Amino acid sequence: MAPGQRVIQSMPLPVPSFWLWSSAVPGITLLTMNTISSDHEEAPKGTGPLKTRRRRGPLGTAGIFGFSLAVVAGVWTVCWLSMAKWLETGIDDWIADQHGKSVRFRYDSLEVSGFPFWLNVRLEGASMLSQRGQAWEWRLPALAAGLRPWRLTEISVDMSGLHQFFGARRVDLMLRKLGAVIHIQRRGAWRGTLKGEEVTAEFARAGTLLANRVAVDVHWGGNQLETRQTPLRVDLSGDNIEVPAV
Repeated sequence: MAPGQRVIQSMPLPVPSFWLWSSAVPGITLLTMNTISSDHEEAPKGTGPLKTRRRRGPLGTAGIFGFSLAVVAGVWTVCWLSMAKWLETGIDDWIADQHGKSVRFRYDSLEVSGFPFWLNVRLEGASMLSQRGQAWEWRLPALAAGLRPWRLTEISVDMSGLHQFFGARRVDLMLRKLGAVIHIQRRGAWRGTLKGEEVTAEFARAGTLLANRVAVDVHWGGNQLETRQTPLRVDLSGDNIEVPAV
């Protein structure tokens, strides 16, 4: 070897290790395909990020509520119409049943209204003729009755107007206001209290009776009566009553 010549020994270069590289150079994180977040994927236009996308049905909350409400309304309409028809048929059947018991009812017209929360019945030209015992007839003004579809045994009645009674004596009864609540009982019976205001009663051959207020307790016996027993019982009370002079 010549004087002054340097000998350079070749040394193997170190092979960089990826495990050592990440620790030697802080702040650099090696990413692999398995650790890429889905947030960086490109989502179709108009759908938003994939992580916030939700599956939605054809109807929203408002649509489902509206559809349910329409179904309930339709079912209730069918039920109300069925009850109105049942009420008309029931009145006619009851009248036909009373004909066989010497009591005759008739009317000129029958109307049912009040949808959706009431069943209102209006009778025009109604009258009743009883031939049990001593015969007598009662002619009524327009009769209006109302009941709730869910409470069919309690009936509110308005019979204001002129009532005429024909029997041994004729009586014309005029009431400015006459209302009652009728409670239906078993076997066709019913009872209630009629309350009237400003009452004028004209008695043939007797004169005029005046009353500021009257209360009439009415009981219809139904099917529990004997053959010749009258089905109607009436108890009368009032205040400020002026009877005809004898």
